[in-house]
Amino acid sequence: MIPTNPFKTYTSPKGLEYRVTGLEKLEDTIKFIGRDPHWCWEVSIQYIESKKRVKITYSHEKKVIKVLNN
Repeated sequence: MIPTNPFKTYTSPKGLEYRVTGLEKLEDTIKFIGRDPHWCWEVSIQYIESKKRVKITYSHEKKVIKVLNN
């Protein structure tokens, strides 16, 4: 599942709470699976306690492929 709701608090696999601060569809990554188009997504999040910001890139299959710390 790709987190997309900026009004919801999510919990990371390490137990840290965060919120989504941005969402971007990577248009140049379009791939057709069957007849349906799928894209990679970049989700920006901010951890609530530490205020640390991170960008997570998800693949066409909704798996994490890259994490960038800001």
